[in-house]
Amino acid sequence: MKTIRTIISEYLEHLKLFKSNAKYYLLSAFIMNLSLTGFSLLFNLFLKELDLSETVIGYRLSIFSLGSLIIAIPATLSAKRRDFSSIFSTSIIILAITSLSQVFFTQIGSLMTAVLISGMFSTYYSVAVAPFIMRNSSKKERTYLFSLNYANVLAAGIFGNIIAGYLPGFFLKLKFPIVESYKFSLMLMAVSSLLALIFVHKTKEDRVPDKKAKLNDLFKIKDPMLLLKVTLPSFIVGMGAGLIIPFMNLYFKNKIHLTVDKIGIIFSIAQIFMFLGILFGPPLAKKFGKIRTVVITQFLSIPFMLILAFMEQYILVAIAFCMRAALMNMAQPLTTNFAMEMVPEKEHEITNSTLSVAWTFSWTISTAIGGNLIEKGGFTLPLVIAALLYVISSILYFIFFFRTEKINEELEWSGN
Repeated sequence: MKTIRTIISEYLEHLKLFKSNAKYYLLSAFIMNLSLTGFSLLFNLFLKELDLSETVIGYRLSIFSLGSLIIAIPATLSAKRRDFSSIFSTSIIILAITSLSQVFFTQIGSLMTAVLISGMFSTYYSVAVAPFIMRNSSKKERTYLFSLNYANVLAAGIFGNIIAGYLPGFFLKLKFPIVESYKFSLMLMAVSSLLALIFVHKTKEDRVPDKKAKLNDLFKIKDPMLLLKVTLPSFIVGMGAGLIIPFMNLYFKNKIHLTVDKIGIIFSIAQIFMFLGILFGPPLAKKFGKIRTVVITQFLSIPFMLILAFMEQYILVAIAFCMRAALMNMAQPLTTNFAMEMVPEKEHEITNSTLSVAWTFSWTISTAIGGNLIEKGGFTLPLVIAALLYVISSILYFIFFFRTEKINEELEWSGN
């Protein structure tokens, strides 16, 4: 088994192959995700301080996902018509504005409107990412770039969670009330995301956007059944994740009775585990194949989900949370990379958009259900259901793609 040192060495070798555009993108994504991850950690806790229920928080998360669904097809068309840097810049600015709006306008109508717009532009940003990576990489370093993109987001989250976890305490020491402490902390996290624009503006477009692209062009798909197969397992994983993952900060506060700074530390440690897991993804995929790695890691996460469901010991559930995060997130860049390689280049935008829609539509449904289940009966049932859905997703990946991947490997080995 390769050591972490060897794996890091391999990443550094592949990093030399990255184009300038890819490097600038990674820097901008790091800054944006550091800010928005910290914002996300604090915002549910801020809403609880305003005496909003878990059901309302669940509806907020569903509205965010609804915004993603509304924009998915227009965003896909726009990704063909506009250059990537303008898409990233617009999204970052709007996300900063809508984040600030959620802090200042907490009445349900205003809050949900800001959340809806935030969901729209989060998807507008994300729809362009995979095509951008495909465009700015070769097959040799692509798997590493996809995985490093996710690892980069996680590394940003580590710092974002640590900073955000301590900010309210800092303002409390300055004698600010608890609600105001959360407000100032959230404002800082939102505004700092705008620093990402510095690196976005350094990227240089290396393609000619198709300004004449039409909506019906998006749906000229060579193999609709293949698109369904790469989408369905992602949808089912999203259903499971949406039931519980957005509420894990509340899980640690209400069930395990931890303080905000400790929750921030646990989330940061979990992201270190996720970071390490993602580093192991490409070497494992090279050895076992992408799909087999996805199936194995998702299955291995199930026992840790059940520990979270039925145990309450602080150290045990913290370890289980970190291990589940590492195993499940190891698979995510591999599935995206696999899906994009399975379809023609002209279908990259619609394939990435369909994956995004599958994920966000499932969250639209399951976050509302999850919030309601948690408010009425606690965290155990949503965790058990989520574990079951992860099992189903893994089985579908195996049924749909195990033979396909094996045939592709045999063709590569034969030199064809």
